[in-house]
Amino acid sequence: MPNFDLRTVVLMFTLVCLLMSVILYSASRNYPSYIGGLREWAAGSLAISTGSLLVGLRGIAPDLVSIILGNLFFYASSLLFMEGTRRFYKLSSIHKIWLVSFVAVQLLMLVFTYGYSSITVRTLLFTSASGLYISLSIFYAWKYGSRDFPTLFFIASLSAVCLLLAIRFCAAFYTLIALPQEGNNAYFSHSPIQTVYIVGMALLDMLGPMAFFLMATHELRIRLQELSNTDPLTGLLNRRALSTHTNLEIAKAKRSEQTISMLMIDLDLFKQINDQFGHDVGDKVLVHFSGIVRELCREIDYLARSGGEEFILILPATPIEDANSVAQRIQQALSNDKNNELPEYTCSIGVATQNDVNESFDSLLKRADKAMYRAKETGRNRIEIASSSARP
Repeated sequence: MPNFDLRTVVLMFTLVCLLMSVILYSASRNYPSYIGGLREWAAGSLAISTGSLLVGLRGIAPDLVSIILGNLFFYASSLLFMEGTRRFYKLSSIHKIWLVSFVAVQLLMLVFTYGYSSITVRTLLFTSASGLYISLSIFYAWKYGSRDFPTLFFIASLSAVCLLLAIRFCAAFYTLIALPQEGNNAYFSHSPIQTVYIVGMALLDMLGPMAFFLMATHELRIRLQELSNTDPLTGLLNRRALSTHTNLEIAKAKRSEQTISMLMIDLDLFKQINDQFGHDVGDKVLVHFSGIVRELCREIDYLARSGGEEFILILPATPIEDANSVAQRIQQALSNDKNNELPEYTCSIGVATQNDVNESFDSLLKRADKAMYRAKETGRNRIEIASSSARP
């Protein structure tokens, strides 16, 4: 095996982790607050960088600096990474529990540095304790994360770190490849296992923060996409997103020679509710109505708030008779639902079904909208079926 200058490897590792810490900290300042864990991972990367710098002074600086403080920062980094992963998945902090174990490990490090100096025992302590917390980060990502590439890359990166720690632990425990007890400078001995361990940890400990950054950026992209496609009050699709989904359904219906139906729904006298009870109550009415209609929707249906008190329900593979039945069930559910905290209200519904499989979303919407206004003009709390006039 080539004779790497291990101190140079550690120094380069220090600089890269410092840069990663700056990137993560900058992201924590600029990303929305619902992307949690970035500060902890930034602090963890800084702790690794500091620990690497101190460990690089092994044999030069006093043991208190190069061994005790160096391992303290390394161990703290695994704790911070675990805490950051918990925050990312919106789990409660358990830092008090880990603080006790942190103090216990550091006390043992002192004992096996100044009382009975043993680099093998210190290796066992460090690899087992750090491996435990990194394993917990893997567990949280596997249990609470999705199976997208950033999450799987994150899990794979930390799993590789755990594997390397486990190999080093076994080598120390069984003393198959024991570190020579020639003083604390033996940390930089060129034994194969120690070279692989130091170089491997240098590479893998950089991958972990990078993988978390990718995971946080992916989550931000998903959240922004959701925000751009949903109504912030009700959580329903907005009109732009509905148009996209409906056009896809129209293309699918064209292939299967099925038609799509649309319900255009407007809450009656909604302005009076806002004027009489206030906009807060008006918002609660909108959310309440959204919940009622949601309960009646199939998995293949699309419900959107198109603006104000207007809602659109897309019913794929649904003929006019079934669409009319859905409209009746909505009005019946609204009539049966008694909510003492909200004023009573009704809705008018226009029902339209595609003239043929080539009718566009805009044409279908126009006919459903006309039918809905006809329902309002003829007394409200009514259902009107759209005419099947030719498409414009």
